[in-house]
Amino acid sequence: MAVVIIMAAGTLIGYFLIPVRATERFGKFNSQFQLILVCILIFMMGVKLGSREDFLQELTQLGWKSLVLAAFPIVLSVALVYPLTKRFLGWHVRKEEE
Repeated sequence: MAVVIIMAAGTLIGYFLIPVRATERFGKFNSQFQLILVCILIFMMGVKLGSREDFLQELTQLGWKSLVLAAFPIVLSVALVYPLTKRFLGWHVRKEEE
């Protein structure tokens, strides 16, 4: 729940307190800063998981059900997003080329 509250606070601050000119000016820096923070977050999650004593045993106990439970939504998302992207963004790109 804390993550949702922090994300909502950041969204509201960005929407109400940061002017559009600042967004345009610092857009590239903000994008790189976000990428670095996401990499640090993923690294720290890996460190936390790797430091667990029984992690590999717990991972093997999860089994195929967990793999299917994770893979099924991923495959469906790609199967849905790819044609929609081709349709809507492809049309936009073709229109700009003319």
